[in-house]
Amino acid sequence: MQEKDIKRIVIKQLKIKFPYWRRLTKKQKKALVEEALRDVMENYQPSQAMPVSLHELTNTPVPPAGIILLSEMGKFIENRTRGFLPFTKQYSQRYLNDRELRLIDSLLDDRILNDLLACLGYTPSMRQISPAHLFRAELLKALRYADLSYRKYCDLHVNRLENKSVRAFLHLPLHRKIMVHHSQLSQFRSTLTITHLVNLMVYITHLLVKEINLPYPFQICGVDSTDLASSCCPVPLATLTVGQKKVRIYNELDADCGKRRKKRNKSVPSQKVKTPEHVDPDRRHVFMDEYCETPMRYLGTTDTGHEFGCDAQTNECFRAPLCPQCREIPFDSGQFGQLPDMLEEVDKICKLRKNMERSYNLFKHVAGLERLRLKSQQSVMAAVTFAQLATVLMEIARHHQSSEKEHRPKQLQLAA
Repeated sequence: MQEKDIKRIVIKQLKIKFPYWRRLTKKQKKALVEEALRDVMENYQPSQAMPVSLHELTNTPVPPAGIILLSEMGKFIENRTRGFLPFTKQYSQRYLNDRELRLIDSLLDDRILNDLLACLGYTPSMRQISPAHLFRAELLKALRYADLSYRKYCDLHVNRLENKSVRAFLHLPLHRKIMVHHSQLSQFRSTLTITHLVNLMVYITHLLVKEINLPYPFQICGVDSTDLASSCCPVPLATLTVGQKKVRIYNELDADCGKRRKKRNKSVPSQKVKTPEHVDPDRRHVFMDEYCETPMRYLGTTDTGHEFGCDAQTNECFRAPLCPQCREIPFDSGQFGQLPDMLEEVDKICKLRKNMERSYNLFKHVAGLERLRLKSQQSVMAAVTFAQLATVLMEIARHHQSSEKEHRPKQLQLAA
């Protein structure tokens, strides 16, 4: 853990001293990383290691104040909309040919979105683009244009006046060319804090509970942004050897470009590893020695390997008084890995894990999260949040469509 502690201290110092790290050149970053590694190694003492909080170990933000509870979101919406006449700009929905987009547009309120996303110095009268416009742009990209880059999305769909359906959903003027640049969306994603993201999820969850009438308690599952791969140069800026381990600092401070096994070999034991002695690889039976005739039963794992015990009944084995009746097989990358492949329960666990990962991988591909072009951790968190919000809103819209079909009155037959 010494090398991890050093890497954590170096990254923390670089983030504090250089908040605009991504604007520096590669040579500047390399010089700063080497200097930070030297300073930390001069003052680092393993015996005086300080306790580290959980959010620093997991590289996640601290839960801040200002998060609205789900039970209080209804009151928050009522306070923001009560006593105001609907003086908001009426954008024509006749250009929204997509029925799902029309339903989603009717669910969202720009006043609530601006209150949830606005910073302290927000002045709506001094700007043409509000946070609600940018949120709708991100939401539409997650709904319909997840495979496009932000540059193409803004140039081909948002900023063209002939795309009236897109501009109507974004609540942009249909006859004035007020443009949304891709750099504005980038800045919008990078400035979203964990409070903004959580409040957005609470707001959409409130709409879900209100529209679908879910039974209480309920559970909503999402995608963890730390499980997504982002583009980063795999060559480290600087490397430091600590004992038998290496500390690597990359161009992106939050990146972890360590060695990974291929996905297809994750559950398959290696065929190059030699089977231990007195083990039947076909029937997956373990024996004590060459004279043992009764397969041993699996007892569990120790710090160094797997432990097996004698499974013979009383007076069944004549060698019982002279046999230790216990055997330990060390860990390897074959059938005796961390999960022993010779057990039938392991096969069931692997199949169950594959079935569980299938829906997760499908959601990543559908939402466009499999090959993200974003690099910073903050932008990845925002993109994952928008993808999950888009999925929930789409389910609400589909629920409305199915309920309308069920309650649609049938046409009566005319009398002859």
